[in-house]
Amino acid sequence: MTDASSASLPIALARADALAHWETTPAWFGFLRTEGLDPRALEPFVGTIGVAPCRFTPPPRRFRFDPAGGPATFFEVFEVEDGDLVVVDLVAFDVTDPAVFATYEGRGTLLGADQIENPTSYLGGRPLQVHPHPLAWLKAGCRGVVVLDERRAGARLAAALGNLAGEDEEHARQLARMTAGMFSPRRIVFPRTSASAA
Repeated sequence: MTDASSASLPIALARADALAHWETTPAWFGFLRTEGLDPRALEPFVGTIGVAPCRFTPPPRRFRFDPAGGPATFFEVFEVEDGDLVVVDLVAFDVTDPAVFATYEGRGTLLGADQIENPTSYLGGRPLQVHPHPLAWLKAGCRGVVVLDERRAGARLAAALGNLAGEDEEHARQLARMTAGMFSPRRIVFPRTSASAA
């Protein structure tokens, strides 16, 4: 686990601000229970996790802690730099609409980025799952990745040692656009449903 010294000053200050607004309310615990999330099991992958009032901005997606904002789950974004796991950003998602998510500083490119070049991510020929939003990643036990910055994620995803898996056909198309010219679209798979198989 990293400590506050491994984060940039703005991230360390934002984390302190988040902790000052952290709400451990019955609604937060209800959310955790409903989503099947155990903060203690997630901590090695996300560090500090909690809920605080936040405001989200349109693309490029950013968030700020704001007492007048709506409830959002926040946690740390880790990346490997020079062999060390460091906090590079914070990510938050709207508790009422998890597809609404953003980073604090815009430095985080992917959640789970260390899994892209890890051969164990592809054991048995399985693809690396690319989740559409942070809540899906948390519910999957932090296995796979989430794109936080579409402009910079393509090159990172193109380094995958195996196939990538989108959530569905549309998500797979988005991944193909992100990695165009760097990664074969034939290596991007998605679950087939009876509608898409027809």
